[in-house]
Amino acid sequence: MKRAINILSLIPFLIILSCTPDLPEGPSVNKIFSLDGSIYETDLDYPYFYVAAYTDGFWRIDLSSDEHTAIELALLDSSQNITQANYIDAHGNEVIALTENNVWRSISYGNVWYRSEIGIDQIFYPQALSRSPFNPSKLFLVNQGDAMYSSSNWGESWKKGTESGSSGYYYSYWDPFRPGDIWLEGMLSIGEQFIVCVENYGASEKEVNVPQYNEIAWFTSMWFDSTSIYMRTGDSNGRYVMKSDDGGYSWDEMTTGIPDTSRINSIFQNPIQPSTLYLTNNYHDIIYCSTDTLRSIFEIVRFEFANERENIIKIYYEPALNSLIVVTLYGIYEVSLDEIE
Repeated sequence: MKRAINILSLIPFLIILSCTPDLPEGPSVNKIFSLDGSIYETDLDYPYFYVAAYTDGFWRIDLSSDEHTAIELALLDSSQNITQANYIDAHGNEVIALTENNVWRSISYGNVWYRSEIGIDQIFYPQALSRSPFNPSKLFLVNQGDAMYSSSNWGESWKKGTESGSSGYYYSYWDPFRPGDIWLEGMLSIGEQFIVCVENYGASEKEVNVPQYNEIAWFTSMWFDSTSIYMRTGDSNGRYVMKSDDGGYSWDEMTTGIPDTSRINSIFQNPIQPSTLYLTNNYHDIIYCSTDTLRSIFEIVRFEFANERENIIKIYYEPALNSLIVVTLYGIYEVSLDEIE
């Protein structure tokens, strides 16, 4: 009788267990490459991920390999003691890299390089390299102190566009919905940040009105969809997002669903689904996601970095893996999205 009573007493508990839903598991995080705290630039072109770091060198990582095989690419020109790439952009076997004094092209996934500066008057300090989302054979760069240049033949030769002046250009962003429009971010010699837009692949500057911001509100992100252009500037509460519906001529502050408790820094767009965005917090150790153009957000992953200086710099989405490739100062991580609905 005593045994029967004990079994009966377990029945309610078993019923509760059977009715309790499975708790969702967090995404798996795998560190696939280590860095020493300094990095120039990265680029993703599946199955390869390219990394150019200050002291770690220039690497190509195979994302399709379970071992994530990493191959250090040969020095761009060892005879001239050129050891590092500042900007890189890859599409298939075609890779373009910039150093402080040269433009380099490879047609062998970075295994062999040769100089590629036909059409550029004199190389000063090439920067702000990017590739067209419409046509991968089209490329853009800025030769500081000279002009902006575009290429329509994979970087084999270049065509001169509008003057660039002495300003330092950091990054350029092709508008994937408005052919020929390229936005540029940089810093004036007086230390003031600026945003400009060129049209016709850099042939002329486009008339736009950049949102006004002050010394505590810095530009951090830009993304696009078929109707609008979005710009994120980092203000004190991390929720300042501007939107333009007329190609950048006028802007309005956008109402978002970012909670008051969430301090956002940078925003990265999923190129496959323009309404899906990945956000980082001010401490650069949490990734959020929005699938409805910031009307709401939810947390994807919270990193526990051992080094307090480690922070998230860039996020890529790779559809072949259904993963985020996350770049930090101290490593490259793969965050699987398979466990996230």
